[in-house]
Amino acid sequence: MSMWNIFRHLLPRAHAWRVFFETQIYDFFKGLGQAIVDDPISESDKTTLGVFPEFTEDLDEYEEQFNILPVEGLTDAERAARIEAAWKAIGGQSPSYIQGVLQKAGFDLYVHDWYDPSYVPPPVLPVIKAECGETPMECGEEFAECGNTEDQGIASGEAWNPIDYIVTPGVPYKLLINKDYTVSVDFYGECGEPLAECGEPTMECGNYSAINYDETLFYIAPYLSAWYYYIYIGSQTFISAVNVPSERADELEDLVLSLCPTHKKIVLCVNYT
Repeated sequence: MSMWNIFRHLLPRAHAWRVFFETQIYDFFKGLGQAIVDDPISESDKTTLGVFPEFTEDLDEYEEQFNILPVEGLTDAERAARIEAAWKAIGGQSPSYIQGVLQKAGFDLYVHDWYDPSYVPPPVLPVIKAECGETPMECGEEFAECGNTEDQGIASGEAWNPIDYIVTPGVPYKLLINKDYTVSVDFYGECGEPLAECGEPTMECGNYSAINYDETLFYIAPYLSAWYYYIYIGSQTFISAVNVPSERADELEDLVLSLCPTHKKIVLCVNYT
């Protein structure tokens, strides 16, 4: 139904309100209906809806508020999705929560906990406690009480073996613990200086060609006790690398470090393109 027909239905039925063609009242309601169709969201509505990422026109301000690094080539819809993901990241450290936030931020990544869900532990047999001086622990012995146990044991999951799944096949990965950098400066000396070292008699301290920021790299440990503290982020099936644009590398790593539990190490299986 057009807006014009809606107005005709709502107008009083009195003779004074009857709408005839080529009259001022007809032109008024016809124009009013067209204005509503052309601009259904008023300026006041835009102000109200501006608090939601999908409607806001203040993308630059929201990115600054949530400390979201600018990335060239993203559409407004993709920028709004990143803001929405940061806005909704209000807490939680379960793999499903972390995975949801990453995907809402535009990363097609999946989170896998430390254990292999397909692992079936062997049955746990009770350890029978024998009385002092008994040789065989058999029911019916003079001092043996049938069913006495010392320890039932604990059946737990089996940790993923990242050596077999990641290191040996050569899956690209980065072990995220924190982001530390070693800073070094490439100094150089002017012509005629005996040595290009700061402090030499003829060296002008501060001359340099570059400042280097070398990130500290960590690697997967080759022993089981460390694997219980890993979280894996990569493809949906455990596990292969997912392509991520290189210009979003810092954004992804900062987001992962802000979400994941501090006692966990993150094995990030990505290939920066």
